[in-house]
Amino acid sequence: VVEVLASISSKVASDVDYAKDTLRFIAKLNPDVQIHIVSDLNNIQDKVIRAGLVDGGFYVPEQNTSYIYSKSNTWEGSLLELINHELVHTVTEKSITEGHISQENLSKLNDIKDIIDNYRIDNYLDLSENVVDRLDYASSTNFPHELLSVSISESSIRNVLIDALGTDGLQQLDAVFADISTKQAKQNEHGKQNGNSSRNEKSKNSNAQ
Repeated sequence: VVEVLASISSKVASDVDYAKDTLRFIAKLNPDVQIHIVSDLNNIQDKVIRAGLVDGGFYVPEQNTSYIYSKSNTWEGSLLELINHELVHTVTEKSITEGHISQENLSKLNDIKDIIDNYRIDNYLDLSENVVDRLDYASSTNFPHELLSVSISESSIRNVLIDALGTDGLQQLDAVFADISTKQAKQNEHGKQNGNSSRNEKSKNSNAQ
């Protein structure tokens, strides 16, 4: 499946090997996630999901499901990178929403956001329209959710971030993502184990009666 997704071309250059590695990394952290490919928006009854899919993808935490609309006129990257963009949300959203990110990581993300904003403004005339739009989206939309998703999943933006942040800065961003996503995966696994223990205990009590 990964090979098929990687073979689908995009309007902007993408690093296929990096995208494959990212997909495999996230799949290990969230093996239960569901990916729903949408071919026709009219088939989606939920208005919130349908509106979100105009941009290409939408993640529903309650379902642990990423909806993907590859026909979006907004998305210019590869289908694999679009899927990765949404999958990044699946391994970071809960920690961000519930405030489980360390102050140190949040401070690093704020600093990175400021650097990206200044870089985009200073180099506006030298950057493509798509790159400007994606950098703006990353830093100004639902921070830090989209900053992580864009920066981790979109190889064309990562190439620009090497210039903006430097190699060390990009590695620091990757390390923050790895820390947040790995800790969330551990919390999810702990929750599953507690849930299983609770169900087993109820079953024992029921049998005893």
